[in-house]
Formats: sequence, structure tokens, C-alpha cells
Amino acid sequence: MTTKSVKKHATCYSCMLVRASFTPDLTDSVWLGGREANPSLEEDIWMWDMSGMPVNDTLWNDGQPDNHNGAQDHICMYKVENGLNDGTQSTPRMFLCETEYLLC
Repeated sequence: MTTKSVKKHATCYSCMLVRASFTPDLTDSVWLGGREANPSLEEDIWMWDMSGMPVNDTLWNDGQPDNHNGAQDHICMYKVENGLNDGTQSTPRMFLCETEYLLC
């Protein structure tokens, strides 16, 4: 991963945090379009769905991902926290979509 792509991803993630924090119609958490690469293995590799890029380990909340009850293999974010959390796919949540954009 290049320095430019790391900065781009960090900037995009920061924008999602701001939007989730200040959007009044969101529930307490949102899906972010990321998942565990292979939930049947215990390798703990997470990736973003659209780009296939790995999730930066520093983006997780403390103690996450924890795979609570062995069923959390998708990425979500809670409005009261500043990082990522793993969640159960069957939990209904609003979602934020990833899109490509140009850096100036």
C-alpha cells in the first residue's frame, strides 16, 4: 500500500466518522462495508468490500474485533465510539457506502 492510498483511506474513514456522528436520523450504529476475509478460519483478516484492501489495525476500538459469541464477521461503527467494531450480520443497521473520489 502506498503512502497516498493510506492517506486516502484514512481521509475517507474520517469523513465517515464525521457523517455518522452528525447525521441525526442514524440509529446507534451503522454498517461500513467491511468484513472478515474468511470467517471459517481463525486468521482474523479483515477487508473492505469495495476495494478488497485490508482494514488498518489501528482503526478498531479497544478490544475489537472480538467475535462475540463466534458470530461477528462484519464491520460496524457505533455513534458513541471513535473506531470500528465487529458485528453480527443479522443485526439491522443503517449503512454508509464507500465510493471512489479524486484527490486534489
